[in-house]
Amino acid sequence: MGGLEVLLQASLAQAAQDLGYRAYIYGPDDKLSDTPAGQVADAVMQGAYNDEAKLLEFADLIDIVTYEFENVPQASAAFLSKLKPVRPGQKALEVAQDRWVEKSFIRDLGIGVAGFKDITTLDSLHQTWEDFNRDGILKPRRFGYDGKGQWRIQSAEALKQAFGELDGRPAILEQLVPFEKEVSVLAARNISGATASFDCVENVHANHI
Repeated sequence: MGGLEVLLQASLAQAAQDLGYRAYIYGPDDKLSDTPAGQVADAVMQGAYNDEAKLLEFADLIDIVTYEFENVPQASAAFLSKLKPVRPGQKALEVAQDRWVEKSFIRDLGIGVAGFKDITTLDSLHQTWEDFNRDGILKPRRFGYDGKGQWRIQSAEALKQAFGELDGRPAILEQLVPFEKEVSVLAARNISGATASFDCVENVHANHI
């Protein structure tokens, strides 16, 4: 669990407490109570994401489950969803934690996305790179965020080096798209279907991170 995740958990816990809820936090960090999230939560429980006995114990303490990053194992969300409401739902987690699945899902909705191809071999990477005019971003399909653990490929040498650093992990090559700025909008929908969103914000990039 990285620093960003626990800080986000702390903000989430405080927002819930401001609304009168008690925030209980579960995670594998053996020093969970010392993290920013652990220090503001009403209670913490340390346990592996695949420890069903611990998850069952945790579910007995709470009314609803949420998570604040997409790398929670899908199996954990599926297990907890049999016991308590899990929001975002299991399907959202399944889509968000794999870049190939996520981009395919958005494309199939008719929403424009940058060109992308599934990469399984060095030959497939080289051919896709050629198709993308010898420029693109190589990304593992899972894990990493905000540009970390990714490679911009602008030469054959960089291509071979990046593929080696993948170390066999499934990946995609994404076509480079010139852009003036990147913006984000955070939106939420409750169980009854009502929606709300925060103001649009600009993301500032340095070295594609």
